Formats: sequence, C-alpha cells, structure tokens
Amino acid sequence: MSKRKRKKWAENKTFSHVFEPDLQPIIHQGATFMQGEWGPSVFGNTHPIVLELGCGKGEYTVALARKFPHRNYIGVDVKGHRFHAGAAQSAREGLKNVAFLRTRIEFIPSFFDKGEVDELWFTFNDPQPGDEKGKRRITSLWYFINRYRAFLKPGAVVHIKHDNPLVYDLFMEELLGTHFILESATDDLYGSYFNTLDDAMKEILGWKTYYEQIWLSQGKPIHYIRFRIPGWTPGRTPSVGNEGFFEQVYEVVRLVPHGRITSYGAIARFLGTGLSSRMVGWAMNASHGRDVPAHRVVNREGVLTGKHHFGDPGRMQWLLEQEGVEVRNDRVVRFRECFWDPGQVLGLD
Repeated sequence: MSKRKRKKWAENKTFSHVFEPDLQPIIHQGATFMQGEWGPSVFGNTHPIVLELGCGKGEYTVALARKFPHRNYIGVDVKGHRFHAGAAQSAREGLKNVAFLRTRIEFIPSFFDKGEVDELWFTFNDPQPGDEKGKRRITSLWYFINRYRAFLKPGAVVHIKHDNPLVYDLFMEELLGTHFILESATDDLYGSYFNTLDDAMKEILGWKTYYEQIWLSQGKPIHYIRFRIPGWTPGRTPSVGNEGFFEQVYEVVRLVPHGRITSYGAIARFLGTGLSSRMVGWAMNASHGRDVPAHRVVNREGVLTGKHHFGDPGRMQWLLEQEGVEVRNDRVVRFRECFWDPGQVLGLD
C-alpha cells in the first residue's frame, strides 16, 4: 500500500462532505445509511439530487456542481483515493452542493430513499467485458431494475458517457426491451452530433475527464446516451408520431409462426421505415393486452430483452417453451434455426 494512497485516505477523513460508512451492517444486517437525509442533513436544502456512479476522480461531479449551484451532486465510488482529487478541489472552492460517498455500487439502494434521486451520470466506468448478465457492469439493465429503480424519481434523467463501444451497444440493445424513454444517443459524440447540441449541452458534454483525454488521444470515439425513466413527468411514452406504425408492427408480429421467433431489427427492415429497431421495441412494449404474440420478438442475439414487460419476468420464457423454443440464461438456444425473417418470407428479399 503506497504512502500516497494512505495520505489521501487520511485527508478524506478530514472532509465533512466525504462519507465512508462501514459496509458490514449494511451487508449482514440490512442497515441503511442517510436514506432520505441527504437534502436536509448534508446540503441543508430540498434541491434536486444528482449522482455520478463510478465517479473516478470526481471531475464531472465537481464540474456539474460548479455549473449548477441549485442542484446537489454526490460522487460515488468504491475507491476513496480516486475521488480524493474531487473532494479536495470542491473543498478548496468552497462548493456547498458537493458530497462524495465511498461504497460499492451494488449496495447503493441502502443509501437513498424511494424517489430521492433526480438524475444519474455514468462517465467512463469499468465496461466489464466478460459480464454477460450485467451484474458487474453498472450501466446494465440488471442494475437499473434491481438497484437504481429503488431510489430514482419518475421522470429521472440518466446520462452515459463512455469510450467503450461494448457499453454503448449492450445498453442500446437492452433498452429495446424496456419502457425507458430514449432522448438522445450517438456513437461519436464529438462528430457531427456535437454541432446539433445547444450551447449548454455542448459545455456539459464537452468537459473531458482525465480518462477521456487518454481515450481521445488514442483515437477512440466517445459514445453518449441520454434517457428518461418514465413517469408522470415530463409527458407521454414515445411514439413515432401516430398509432399507425405500431399497428404495422403488430400485423407483422401476428404472422410469426408458432415455435418461431423474430427480432426487432428484422421487423424494422421489413417495414422499411428508416427508423431503428428501437422504435419496434417501443411498439412491443405497448403491445401487452392486445392480441399480439410479443414473446416471439427478441433482440438480434436471441436475448429476451422484453421479458420485464410480461408481469412475471419468467413468463416470456415460459410462453416460448410452451411452443417448443428452448431458452437458456434468457437466450434462445437455437436462434438461427428458430429465426423467422419477415423480409425473406413475405417477399422483401
């Protein structure tokens, strides 16, 4: 253990805005820490609370707090020596709307009460390339359903900024099977997309962390996703402009034979809408309660990304298995054999 790390840990203990609770009572006794108390007890106000999970050096946490003094920002990371830089910088500047929490993200619901958090940021966290189920990748759908949902307000906004295409591609695939509202996404933030942003977003997304500068120097494009957790604000579920598109999707899905499956992308290509398979995903999310065999639509890898819209998450698999489709670990086993392509069958190709 280096002297530098020990010095940073020691200095963290002197900061009133750094919290390093003992995890043992939380892990073994189900204890909580500061749930519902961050606003009144730490910040002394009722302003919106924003978390940066896996905050690293805390650069974005501090920059956001500096930019928006009427919002409260908490950087969360398991490594206190990393966020020491942000903690020290915010102390020097006298920022009163910044705090840092040292904990493992898997236990994050123990620290925030229901509806306590208004916004999440993820910037260049560990992509965990071998984590197929998403139980270690903190931007995975698994984390949103099993961890973050417990404390996010309806209408909460989530930002993911990353260099790794795996993080971007996996979440965009997972997003198809959810009711989350995609507001913006790009696989090249600083390309032509950047010029479509207003000045405020250009400033915010233009901040470059220590790690981002490394990735950019290596020629890596930066990816960005912004989506919203649906609720009573800001409005309605997204659509492509009218119910006609959804009905076209349902007509195709009703043609998928018993014992076969198709994908969001295959339907989008067949309809020739020029829209992404994401739009088909939204249509499928709205299909429940209609005469539509939604269980026969999976993602391009055969994964049951829409299972959470069947009430019981196991029902989608059960329906497929009743039709003779084998599913293992939320994935169709003989995907190519079972795949039904509307473009080929119905005469597009």
